[in-house]
Amino acid sequence: MRAAIASARAQGAGRIIVATPVATQDTLERMAPEVDEIVSVLVPQTFFGISAFYDFFPQTSDEEVISLLG
Repeated sequence: MRAAIASARAQGAGRIIVATPVATQDTLERMAPEVDEIVSVLVPQTFFGISAFYDFFPQTSDEEVISLLG
């Protein structure tokens, strides 16, 4: 997310709004100074892993990531 924010700023974005389906309060607080607005649908008090908030969240293998980046 920080790389996307930096890229948007470098390209002259007038406003940067970050929207996410789920995030920790700590993350929102750390990211807020870097953007104009930040929105999260869910901000759970207990957060062990992102996959807990999705019905289907398969893992991506190293091979798939390498293929996609190629």
